[in-house]
Amino acid sequence: MISDEEIRLILRMVPSDAFENFFRRCFAEFRKADPELSKDTAEEDGFMRTIGGDGQELRASYRRGESSRHKKGMQGVTLYDCDSRTVKDYTTVQKKNQEVDAFTKMLERVGLENGQVVFYADALNTRASLVDFLNKRGIDWLFPVKNNGGNKELREGIEKAFEEHKGEAATISEAGKTGGRVEERTYSFLPARPLRAPAPS
Repeated sequence: MISDEEIRLILRMVPSDAFENFFRRCFAEFRKADPELSKDTAEEDGFMRTIGGDGQELRASYRRGESSRHKKGMQGVTLYDCDSRTVKDYTTVQKKNQEVDAFTKMLERVGLENGQVVFYADALNTRASLVDFLNKRGIDWLFPVKNNGGNKELREGIEKAFEEHKGEAATISEAGKTGGRVEERTYSFLPARPLRAPAPS
C-alpha cells in the first residue's frame, strides 16, 4: 500500500494549478454508483438547486521555507452540488480568508445562471464583495451572520428586526439526535420587508 509519506511527497511536487486541473478532470461531477444516492432531489421535489461552498485545510500540504508542519500551505476550497451529491469545482488558496476569491472564480467557471441555484457558505464568507458578486449575476444566496468579518452591526440589526416584528415571524421547532444527544432547534422566519435597510434621507 502507498504510505502517507509518499502521498505527502507527491502533493508537494504537484503545482496547485495542475492539481486543480487534475481534480476537475478526474473527480468533478463524480456520481456514486448507487442511483438512490445520485438522484437529483432538487428537480424531483421542485426546489431550486443548492450549491454549497466550503474550505478545508489540507493536512498534507506545507509552507515552503517553514520548518513547522503546523503551518499549512494550502486550503482546499470546493463547490458542492448538495442535491445531486457531486463536486462542481475545486481550487486551492494560501489562506482561509481567501475563500471568497476562490468562490467567485469557481462560480464564474461553472457558469451558473440567474435563478438557477441558491448558493451558501459559512459565516466567514458573509462579505459584501461576495454578496455583490452573486446579486449582479442573479444568484440567490444564504449566509449565516455572526459578529466576525465586521458584521456585528448587521447581526444586531437583524435581531432588532425580529424583536420589533414578532407578530410577523413564523416559528418552527424540531428535535433530533446529534452525536448521541437529543437537540431541539427553533427556526424563526421573517418576511424580507422588515429586514430591508431604510432609504438614506
